[in-house]
Amino acid sequence: MSDVEKALAHKHSVVVFNMNAYTKDQVKSVIKYIKHPNLQHYIFCSTGGVYEEVSKKVNETFQRG
Repeated sequence: MSDVEKALAHKHSVVVFNMNAYTKDQVKSVIKYIKHPNLQHYIFCSTGGVYEEVSKKVNETFQRG
């Protein structure tokens, strides 16, 4: 059993906000141990660190459209 699985084994959450997974297997591991009838939302937040470098930087002043 992984550290994540041990930490979640007896938790009963209504909302899970996951921003610490980098692979599909890591997400599956979390989902496996948070299945509970009261779980209403699972939110996965990605990070820019997983995308390849782009030549144009996007910030608050970036022209849209």
